[in-house]
Amino acid sequence: MRFEVISAFVVGGLIPVLATCLDYGRSGFTYSAANFVGNLEDYLAGALLLFAGQVSLRVRSFAPVFLVLAWAYCTSMMFGSFWGQIEGTLRGETEAYNTFVILFKLAFLGTSAVSLVLSFRRAVRGSGA
Repeated sequence: MRFEVISAFVVGGLIPVLATCLDYGRSGFTYSAANFVGNLEDYLAGALLLFAGQVSLRVRSFAPVFLVLAWAYCTSMMFGSFWGQIEGTLRGETEAYNTFVILFKLAFLGTSAVSLVLSFRRAVRGSGA
């Protein structure tokens, strides 16, 4: 399997789980429906990546383009999340394990960007352009 497909399954499964755990810890270990709505973009990114990985395994004709779409959304979301964390840190709004959170977000952003480039190359090559 290709890197961008494997990472679609890994990142697509981890983003919703880690976002839920992070909000659970930030809210004093309680969970409410507001936390679910607050993480909707994380759940959408996970669903898009898992679906894109699944259709890539089944070799569907739209799989390369859908993989680009999923990685573009995830990369955009991770950039906003990472930048927001950096801004908060610079303003002095740190939290417990702030460095750990920044490093994980940076790792997800890097993986997303590399996977976006790889999936874009594959989609362009497959279209005959």
